[in-house]
Order: sequence, then structure tokens, then C-alpha cells
Amino acid sequence: ADRWSIEFALPLAAFDRGGEQAGEWVFNVTRQRKAGGELVYWSPVYNDSSHSPETFGILTGMPEHTAPRK
Repeated sequence: ADRWSIEFALPLAAFDRGGEQAGEWVFNVTRQRKAGGELVYWSPVYNDSSHSPETFGILTGMPEHTAPRK
């Protein structure tokens, strides 16, 4: 196949952040296929590590971050 797709749903209520939905979150998704050594990112990281939030894409319209409940 010359393409692939994924669809997933994350219920915002599961994040329990409250507040207005005007925030921005950094986000990335990776697909690795060991056969053929394929490694694909939604937002390329151009780094040896995929743990580089400064290179992630931005999701807009997300709940604003609030301090965790105690």
C-alpha cells in the first residue's frame, strides 16, 4: 500500500481539565513498521529521540491546562 490512515477518538472529558477550550497542546504520533525499518511521525522530530516535545505539532482548541487537583 502507498498510504495508511488512522482514526481515533479521545473524549476530552477524560482529560478533566475544565475551563475554556482555547489552549494549545503539543502532540505527536509515531508509526513504526519493523519489516522494512519504517518509522513515520505525524510531526517529524528530526532527532535521534522521539521524545522531543519542542518538535511536536500543535493541537489548537484544547482545554486550557489547570493545576492538578489535590
